[in-house]
Amino acid sequence: MLPDDVRALRVAPLTESFLRRPGVQAELAALSEADRADALAEIRRGFGYPEDAVARAAAVDARHEAAWAAGLAYWAARQDAADSELDALRARFFGDRASTIANEEALGFFRFTRPRVYGVN
Repeated sequence: MLPDDVRALRVAPLTESFLRRPGVQAELAALSEADRADALAEIRRGFGYPEDAVARAAAVDARHEAAWAAGLAYWAARQDAADSELDALRARFFGDRASTIANEEALGFFRFTRPRVYGVN
């Protein structure tokens, strides 16, 4: 029989392949952070991970969770900053027509990226 740490390393690719399945990811995403940690531990145990490897993986998962939480918070704040910056730019360049431009952009229409036809637009 292989030592536990070697056995855990051998099953890691199989575990990763399982975890990457869209259905598995959807189920894990629907769980709370604590329930997801429990589910991941059970999955790893099911794949034959020894308890010390389950604990090490949980620690890595916790670091990943913190990084993703920070990243998502950053992205939301970045988007808010970009939105308010764009609102200010629209007001500066378009005045009372700024809301019209914002509505067009929300629909994916960027009038000033289209070709200009002199005498028409």
